[in-house]
Amino acid sequence: MKVTSKANACHSKAMQAVFQKAQIKTCDAIKSDLQDSQTLPFDTGALQENIFVYKGDINRGIVRIMHTNLPYPRRLYFHPEYNFSKEKNSKAGGMWFEPYRPNGKKGKMPQIYFTKFVRKEMENVINNH
Repeated sequence: MKVTSKANACHSKAMQAVFQKAQIKTCDAIKSDLQDSQTLPFDTGALQENIFVYKGDINRGIVRIMHTNLPYPRRLYFHPEYNFSKEKNSKAGGMWFEPYRPNGKKGKMPQIYFTKFVRKEMENVINNH
């Protein structure tokens, strides 16, 4: 018995678009949760307000949550021993992205959001065909 299969380029591009949209929406949701969690140091609001989703490498399957070119986010992130003001953000401190890593408290959140957004985008694709 011989089985031959061909990939449909149209469907492949549609699936790639679905995954890309889901990646971007997942990063947006994580960014919003990060800002709402009150773990970012907050003095003037510059650090919290200048987080964005970088989509420049989306064609390679990479989407990032980044800060603008401020001089201090890296220093603050990697030094949780600093005395962060808790006046505006009660849980402010360093290492604010750690809960979203696979072994963190919110480690399953990216997978849950991504799955949800892929399903939603697939519904849109199916309903439009």
